[in-house]
Amino acid sequence: MEFMSTHRQYRNVIGESPIADSTYIYWVDAECCQIFRLNIFTQETVRYNVEIPVTAIAFTDVGSFILASKQGIYLTDATFQALVFICDPCKEEPDIRINDAVVSPNGDLWFGTMNDVVLDKPDGCIYILKGKAGDVIKFDSGFSVANGITFSPDGLKAYITNMFRGEIVEYILADDDVHFSSKRVFLTLDIDEGRPDGLSMDRQGNLYVCHWNGNRVSVYDPSGACIDRIILPATHVTRCTFYGPSLSQLVVTTGSYQCDETSLSEFPDSGYVFLLDTDQQGIADQHYKMSSFMYQMLKA
Repeated sequence: MEFMSTHRQYRNVIGESPIADSTYIYWVDAECCQIFRLNIFTQETVRYNVEIPVTAIAFTDVGSFILASKQGIYLTDATFQALVFICDPCKEEPDIRINDAVVSPNGDLWFGTMNDVVLDKPDGCIYILKGKAGDVIKFDSGFSVANGITFSPDGLKAYITNMFRGEIVEYILADDDVHFSSKRVFLTLDIDEGRPDGLSMDRQGNLYVCHWNGNRVSVYDPSGACIDRIILPATHVTRCTFYGPSLSQLVVTTGSYQCDETSLSEFPDSGYVFLLDTDQQGIADQHYKMSSFMYQMLKA
């Protein structure tokens, strides 16, 4: 991977959840109730203030968006002004809240939860919000911050970060796509490498791992061997996704969370967005399959 540019218009506290279409890159600041839209061609960025503490964003198949937030899952329009509450499986657990979220190859929303008071407490779960039906299903539990969800190119495997265990777990999915037939720890990071955060996957099945407090993106082949690594001048590297006409460019979000002057002097671009060139093709961001009922809720 090679640098293209660093986008320095806005320094995020916790930049997260980049997604891309043919024209725009979107991401959120998980600490500031903000969503950003970067025009890939003009490099113009628009910042949207939203009423909820949004932690992740995903496309829907009707041109709108679905948001994960610390207050639940919401639908929103293209201007991020209309908000429609969908669900919150954590609503009866005051210390637990939703964290990362992505759309699976079959159009379901997968999202993780975490203990927001004791980060390393294994209270986090992975849930699936089914497309069309809208049912919420618990996929797995026991996570110390469930994070970084991605899928193999054939859609048969899921990879999920158990962040404060330093692990990335590989699941072999069952035929119904909401249960697993087996799971294993795919890789474990040493603490001096930081914590594993967001994940992405290219078409060759290589796993891209962002390192919180580790200033890098590492690439692992399907056997778990590290085949590439790019060091960034940002202490918290949070998540990445592929974009561009051939899906061979990578956008990487970062955070400046709790960075003091000493940290910023060492990692001066903490909180900014990085645009990288790769020699691999990625997988396009998926779109959540909206039910007609959800669509009518958004239009109401």
